[in-house]
Amino acid sequence: MAGYMEIHNHSQNKIDIISISSDAFAHVEMHRSADTNGFAKMLPQKKLSIPANDKLILQSGSYHLMLIKPKKWLKHGESLKLKFTLSNKKTQSVDINIKKNSTRTMKCAVGKCGAQ
Repeated sequence: MAGYMEIHNHSQNKIDIISISSDAFAHVEMHRSADTNGFAKMLPQKKLSIPANDKLILQSGSYHLMLIKPKKWLKHGESLKLKFTLSNKKTQSVDINIKKNSTRTMKCAVGKCGAQ
């Protein structure tokens, strides 16, 4: 499963998210999609940075979350708690509403994904 959202930083300082976790998944990975010779690759990210008084948009084809091994399949309308760990060691928990994404934008096989 993929996670798309807007994350807002209303502070005067840049925020670096260094990890994200959820009790609903074995683990959550931060990725960025990049087009390389006609193939989309998901590049793991060690952090997600949000400038002061700005936002980071997680969306298909860009930065996004990969939600690995769900403990149960989540349905449209349910909520999910994500725990963000920041570079200053503080944590922030956020409740996210699940929305079904009816469009498929990637075609994947044998570890390689290409734009469909």
